[in-house]
Amino acid sequence: MTRHRFSALLAVALAAPCVAQIRPGHFLAVGDPPAAGLFSFEPLGSTFTPIADPQGVLARASHVALGSSADRVLVAVATGTGASAMVIECVVQGNALATLQPWTRDLGETIVGLGQLESGLLAIATPTRLLVAPPGVSVPVPIAPAPLGTSFVQLAVAGDRIAALARGATSTTTLVLAQPSTSTVSTHPLGIPGSRSLAFDALRGAILVGDASGNLWLVDLQRFIASFAAGPLPGPALAIGGNRDDESFAIATHAGLFRFDGAGLVGPTPAPPVLNLDYQRYTSRFSTFGTGCAAASIAPAADASGRPYPGSLDFSLRMTGGSPQGAAFLLLGLLPANLPLDPTGMVGCTLFVHPLDASPYPTSLAGVAVARLPIPPIASLAGNAMFCQWIATAPRANSLGLLASNAGRIEF
Repeated sequence: MTRHRFSALLAVALAAPCVAQIRPGHFLAVGDPPAAGLFSFEPLGSTFTPIADPQGVLARASHVALGSSADRVLVAVATGTGASAMVIECVVQGNALATLQPWTRDLGETIVGLGQLESGLLAIATPTRLLVAPPGVSVPVPIAPAPLGTSFVQLAVAGDRIAALARGATSTTTLVLAQPSTSTVSTHPLGIPGSRSLAFDALRGAILVGDASGNLWLVDLQRFIASFAAGPLPGPALAIGGNRDDESFAIATHAGLFRFDGAGLVGPTPAPPVLNLDYQRYTSRFSTFGTGCAAASIAPAADASGRPYPGSLDFSLRMTGGSPQGAAFLLLGLLPANLPLDPTGMVGCTLFVHPLDASPYPTSLAGVAVARLPIPPIASLAGNAMFCQWIATAPRANSLGLLASNAGRIEF
């Protein structure tokens, strides 16, 4: 199948748009005055959309973290004119904050970092402490003080791990790692002056750190050695947001947002001043259903590699169990089916897809066919689905010489 035909078929799928509250494939960003408030940033289209704030709470926001569901966000807000803050949980409906409730009491300090762990714990950094707060607990529990002579400046979370940057008066940096589930805390001096921002880099087993000079550094999580990654940017790296779909990063500067893919910087994209970023991952996945038919050593089965999120370049549909050096046809459609194929001569086989397209592919010596299908970079594909099934040549398997695989559901 050509990329053009696949894109044309996907265009039909857009008739059923995604209705998630915090849309997948978007960053949430906290704007710095005079652009105070929450924004949704869609990197594929480079568009910023402000989130409406009828109660005027977000003018005092400093940090945001995605909540446990697609309609919830956690926001750190200043509670008065002094250096004090608290965390509130917000429910988003449409493109506006609808419900607000406190998660913590006033902490008596500013909040310099915020994130939610997979366990549901809220991770908070103030200048002097790292704290965690389970849902329903308004008084966070301290888990680590800032190292002597330093203050925390930012944190990042991944899974059940917390990473925080602490900076001293001489601009030296210490990385503090904490894992609440095991009550472990470790500190690691870094040779990075003026660190400002950080994010976990799962692909490289490292932490990406941005400094006040606009340089990016990769910190190896085995040896804790910082190596230069990219830069300099036009000004400090104010915030780093990790894109957990394509493993790239959005880097906020006063000049706008830059994209870092591990190899180089692209940008800037015009943006309001940004204090911090958090990313809502696509829920894209591939799953199978139904039962294929088989004969002798031929038993075609549907499979896939990669994730079919919008913009993915490494998604492939595969068929295993076909005839060696034979052929197979990939059926794609927008609706499932359940049509017995016995009348055609394919006894015991079932058509599981209402096909809108059928494309031939050769099979290897091992009976494997591969269809590489880059997903178009269209964010509105999120929440839509497509269905697939393979029909494999199988001489002497039945009167038609064809067998059908099980089916696949492709969720973008």
